[in-house]
Amino acid sequence: ENGYELARHAATSIILTQTDIHDIHIFCYEFLPSSTDPLAKVGREHGVNVHFETIDDHTVRDIGVVGRMPRPAYLKFEAVDRVFKLYDRVLYVDHDILFFDRISIDRMDLGDLPIGAVYDIAEVGGITDPLFLDNCRENGLSEHYFNSGFMLFDSSKWCSKSKELYIQLMKDHQSSCGYKKSCGTNDQCSFNRLFKNNWKRLPLNFNMQGCAKFTERWAYASVRHYQGVSKFLPVRPWRNDQRDIRLLRRIRDALGYNDPRYQQLSLFPLNALRKKLEAIRANKAIAKVELMSSEAASD
Repeated sequence: ENGYELARHAATSIILTQTDIHDIHIFCYEFLPSSTDPLAKVGREHGVNVHFETIDDHTVRDIGVVGRMPRPAYLKFEAVDRVFKLYDRVLYVDHDILFFDRISIDRMDLGDLPIGAVYDIAEVGGITDPLFLDNCRENGLSEHYFNSGFMLFDSSKWCSKSKELYIQLMKDHQSSCGYKKSCGTNDQCSFNRLFKNNWKRLPLNFNMQGCAKFTERWAYASVRHYQGVSKFLPVRPWRNDQRDIRLLRRIRDALGYNDPRYQQLSLFPLNALRKKLEAIRANKAIAKVELMSSEAASD
């Protein structure tokens, strides 16, 4: 429930920018928004059905929460499993993602693979742990590791029977992680183990993660993923660029908010100067990831 305001904005950004979305399912853990929620109205105005549904799974309640990871993060598999029979494709996104441009989900070529996703830039690029790739090689794991905040599934290849394995992988993760010495991303590591190297590499532009926030790639990304403690709300002039502010103003107008503060100028360029070293490190990580992606595609 604490993250619902972010989810409402994320869903509205999808409705306003994507023309091939038919339904949006907001899965809610231990709460449920009102049927008169303004998000439902935005959906109706744009021909998108918005469904509010509670979600839980007794099988994950026995799994201990890792670090600060919230319990709902363990329910991603369950969320997809609930709806895959209704659609040809299912796109799962975290609640801290904003869509700026159309990405044509219906036209993405997944080949014969069950899932399309985007590399985790900070992990594979060595920002979070410089030894990440070494750990993968040492433990016999694939170095091609994706971020679980944006996953596109081919429903014809979804297998509900994989749930038992997924749960077991999360339980195994409680004792150790082969990817990182200190790990708080139980669900993400489990999804990567589940799909191993059996996933379509989608452009980084479809899930440009927060570690790249002060790079040029962030400035033009079609989809931004605001990982970490600082999200896109509340708006802060040093944290949100003008592109953020324009989109958020459009979202909040659609939702019926009246916020004069969303007319403010952004101090983001000045902050970007201060964060220049972070941008250089992120650009190196992006270059490493894209080289790995191109080499994998040529194999």
